[in-house]
Amino acid sequence: MAMVPSIYGAHASTANCSVSYHTQPLDHFSYTDNRSFAQRVFTNDQHWRPGGPILFYCGNEASVDLYVNATGWMWERAEAFGALLVWAEHRYYGKTQPFGTASGANASTLRWLTLEQALADYATLIHALKVERGAPASTKVIALGGSYGGMLAAWLRMHYPSAVDAALAASAPVLGFDGLARPGAAFDGNAFWRVVTRDASPAAGAHPDCVPAVRATWAAIDAAAATAAGRAQLASTFRLCGPLPEDARDAAAAAAPASEAPSEGSGAARLKALLLNVFDTLAMGNFPYPSNYLVYQQTRDPKVAPPRHPYLPHISPTSPPHLPHISPRWCFPRGPCAPRAPSSRVPPPPTRLSRCCGGWPRPRRCSTTRAARPAATSCPPARSTAATVSGIGSGARSACRRRAAEG
Repeated sequence: MAMVPSIYGAHASTANCSVSYHTQPLDHFSYTDNRSFAQRVFTNDQHWRPGGPILFYCGNEASVDLYVNATGWMWERAEAFGALLVWAEHRYYGKTQPFGTASGANASTLRWLTLEQALADYATLIHALKVERGAPASTKVIALGGSYGGMLAAWLRMHYPSAVDAALAASAPVLGFDGLARPGAAFDGNAFWRVVTRDASPAAGAHPDCVPAVRATWAAIDAAAATAAGRAQLASTFRLCGPLPEDARDAAAAAAPASEAPSEGSGAARLKALLLNVFDTLAMGNFPYPSNYLVYQQTRDPKVAPPRHPYLPHISPTSPPHLPHISPRWCFPRGPCAPRAPSSRVPPPPTRLSRCCGGWPRPRRCSTTRAARPAATSCPPARSTAATVSGIGSGARSACRRRAAEG
């Protein structure tokens, strides 16, 4: 039987950890600046035994409790390894604020927010933890992290090999800089967005109209942002906190060729950046189990979570109380469909999944490489995604979720 991700278990929680604060120098590389600050650290020693390793999570650009609650692999392997679990908070995030509420005030207070200082924090902390806990200097330490945290884990192993014996760097773009992938190669800023786009394409199981529909909305937003009436409808359609500001650059963008992007600071550009982050989050957060990992740091509400991957053969049908299943409206370019209540029973494993108009897709066994899509009559008729505000709404909704392709 496959293991249920431990994010559902009683272990993965800050409530099962001890919290401590460790004194860190504000500047590890200065001989004259003696200022310091308190770094927050979560630890769990429930399964730690003599000779066991330290699994050390390198905190990312967020409050560290987010990673305590979401880093399932550490919790899953702690007992087998006899490991001490440690999550270190990154300076200037969460409750690790060198200057309190004024830490992010301006460049003069942010000057020590560097990866070099963060790496030195972690190396210093590892040494201090071994001393405090009476662990031998030979105790193995495995650095872990994902995304920026994964980059920190890799760099920690590279720059402080005496502190870290190995690093597990997940989704860590350590080569994403000019000249690192290959000599003379420039950083490709669009590489990440090509992956996000592929996630909404037929190759990843999405509807074939998904990518074209989303691309059509960019020009529609530019056109609407050029007029007062259009800006008002954009604010209403996307439920903005306030009216979209008037900006002469939006009118220029509407008259410019489609290949020319509006200025970065224009109202339309900021709105489109917001929507890009939505697609970005959906692509990164489509886990095979319910998770509030990517939204908890904004909402701080454990009941708010993106929808789970639609096929969960290895998960108990009973969702945990702290991560309830939320059944949103699934949308397609053919038009929005009526939501369907999720099944109370996990379906048997199909070879492939068909796409459907509701919360749960209907599982279907098939002998071919791809299950047939449902008949077009299962959804309302298509609605235009022309350059009108109503078209913008349906176009954006049409790409709100990718579909599962693999069984």
